[in-house]
Amino acid sequence: MRSARLGAGATLFVCIPSGTPAANLLRTGVFPRLRDASDVGRLVIVSPLVGEARFREEFAHPKVAFEALLPHEPGWLERRIIRILQEKYVKAMPTASMRIRVARERRLETSAREVRYLDRGGLGEPRTRAKRAALAAIKRLPLSLPLLFRANDALTLGGRYRPLFARHRPDLLVTPTTGIYFGEGPLMGRADADGVPIVAVDLSWDHFTTKTAPLRRVAGLSVWNETMKRQAVALHGYRPEQVCVAGVPQFDLYADPATYLPREAFIRGIGGDPAKKLISLTTIPPVLYTFHDVVIDELLAAIRGGALGAPAQLLVRVHPRDDLAKYARFQGQPDVMVEKPFRASIAAEGSNVDPSPRDRRHLANTLRHSDVVVNVASTIAIEAAITDTPIVNIAFDGHERRAFLDSARRYYEYTHYKPLVDAGAVQVAETPETMVALVREYLADPTRDRAGRQRAVVEQCSGVDGRAAERVAEFVLQSLARARVGR
Repeated sequence: MRSARLGAGATLFVCIPSGTPAANLLRTGVFPRLRDASDVGRLVIVSPLVGEARFREEFAHPKVAFEALLPHEPGWLERRIIRILQEKYVKAMPTASMRIRVARERRLETSAREVRYLDRGGLGEPRTRAKRAALAAIKRLPLSLPLLFRANDALTLGGRYRPLFARHRPDLLVTPTTGIYFGEGPLMGRADADGVPIVAVDLSWDHFTTKTAPLRRVAGLSVWNETMKRQAVALHGYRPEQVCVAGVPQFDLYADPATYLPREAFIRGIGGDPAKKLISLTTIPPVLYTFHDVVIDELLAAIRGGALGAPAQLLVRVHPRDDLAKYARFQGQPDVMVEKPFRASIAAEGSNVDPSPRDRRHLANTLRHSDVVVNVASTIAIEAAITDTPIVNIAFDGHERRAFLDSARRYYEYTHYKPLVDAGAVQVAETPETMVALVREYLADPTRDRAGRQRAVVEQCSGVDGRAAERVAEFVLQSLARARVGR
């Protein structure tokens, strides 16, 4: 690859740790706007996915270069620094989500720890008195978050990515999070060491309140909504001018009429009957909920027993980190379709899912043409609200009632999700019988709770006008201009 700059344009690094940010940044309007901007001379995609020819061909362009993002697993020393950061800046967060997660971790101390996607170790107390005392003493020291990250980089970064930065001399690094992906850490550390500003632009709605990863401080943030902006300022010390409320680029397709197929064509395409109502169950990973089979059995019993008041069918959409084989006994049964509609790619950050534009359109059509969506607390609830599809949330644990910290009920108290409940955008079912009753009521009156769904879209997505990608790209380009002036 050439190392010389192209004309007078700036060099922009875009970090893509896995398929999800590839879909959210590269396969939305963000990427072409950045690539084609006159201020950008070279755009370097830094990703493990560059090892796949299909990926390189998809984004090939005279201004685009590809570099590998190396896999990263924190070593002994880095894990200790992360633990200090968690004690001082993660567990101390005054959010309901973190209080619940810490309490649950303490409850699980005597059993197998619950390992969630991209988590950073445990949140429980050290097992020995000496370790607890040492950690408490360190926690009392006046160690700022930036200072701890600088210490981590000085002690663990070594020469990683030094040749890459010397070869391309980036003016700005764009990341999808503030260091939640494992592979981002060393790249962000090199940027900090070389004085290259970083902006994070693909932050999920629970980024500031729920994650166990210490959040590295960056120069600027693009967030979904005003609530996230307030959290960035109040919880994480950002100045208001550092935070841009831009909306959600991956939701722009919902505003485009061309996204949607006619209902009959879509239903037939998934093997269903257009004459029947469509109930869609979207699963979540087993580490978070293990009773989807009970939910399916209850819904199918209601469908076959005529308890829903109208002929209906069930679509089971299996999560990327859920096992399709678990649903084998439902495949081929009448009135049920099971699918896991995701394109696979190189495994990166614990996932080999690389959603294509077709995959995203399929989800949009699934939600648009469903009569009711059923799930455990999920971002898909927001997307269903965008399509004005009623949502029933599951808060029961099979046929037993578990303690709050062991129950799906806890998810509806999480800081990022509770506003959906409070807005009336979703209805929460604490028993199978309540779930069936709510589905029946929504099938009879799909306009029920419409105002709550509309409110949620405004509050969580800042509305969906199809222009979020444009705003995110403009934020990045403005950050790039400031970076070049500063250097």
